[in-house]
Amino acid sequence: MLVGFGTRVVLDNVVRPFVENEGGKFWNPQLKGGYHVEPFEQSIWPGFDMNEFLKEKNDVAVFGILRGTENWLYKCKQLGLNYYYFDHAYFFKAHGHKRNHISDIQSYRITKNGENLNKIVELNDEDRNRIQKYKQFKETFRLKNIRKGKDILIIPPTEAVCRYYKITDLNRWIRKTKEKIRKFTDRSFIVRYKTDTRPLDEDLHKAHCVVTFQSTVGITAILKGIPVICNDVSMCKPVSIKYDDIEKEYIRDNDLVNKWIDSLLANQFSMIEIQDGTAKRIVDKYDSNT
Repeated sequence: MLVGFGTRVVLDNVVRPFVENEGGKFWNPQLKGGYHVEPFEQSIWPGFDMNEFLKEKNDVAVFGILRGTENWLYKCKQLGLNYYYFDHAYFFKAHGHKRNHISDIQSYRITKNGENLNKIVELNDEDRNRIQKYKQFKETFRLKNIRKGKDILIIPPTEAVCRYYKITDLNRWIRKTKEKIRKFTDRSFIVRYKTDTRPLDEDLHKAHCVVTFQSTVGITAILKGIPVICNDVSMCKPVSIKYDDIEKEYIRDNDLVNKWIDSLLANQFSMIEIQDGTAKRIVDKYDSNT
């Protein structure tokens, strides 16, 4: 049986149909003011019995790593249970949980037993047909080569990511990252936090390489011909480089990158695909544990 845990109305509207289409149980949260639980608070699910859950060992579906969902992800990993993880799409993000202004699709990424798709999966004809609704916007996926910058652009993990991956001291993470980089280059650093308001393109234009934990900035960098160093959990892992490659000539493998793009697109889903069972069938096929 599949069980889902709600946290916030707009997120619950995404996960609930995924669960209920499978005949599963979606647990509604106790919402303060009838709307949502604060990001770093623990959700409460009235009527839920943990002892019964531990007996039945159900599969779990959640959106994101906040409001108590992180504890479900930890528990599933500890107990060896399957979990379905929802988050914002790799491409054509549904800002405000509405249809994207380019694709006119409200879509989300879903992975099974992982928070990102950090491998390239093999597509079949159904998958290739399914992603055409995105691939028609060719300019989004056109591989460019911007003028190579001189600096190393570091994208630190957000507070939520630090909390989930047990990074207790962000400044220490930045310092250690710089130390790793310094073994192979003496280039200047630019540190860009998620809260920074200067245009991203401004920093990317200056970048020789982007170093990130798992930020989707890495996707943008790869498409622009900028090499990326990332953590193993990142969606950019299949097309990333190592620290000791940082001063080597970077030649992007365009065939590999295009295959990677298609792989990511095949693992994000429209609301229709979430509601009719297509999404679950596909992510089961691409289970990251296989």
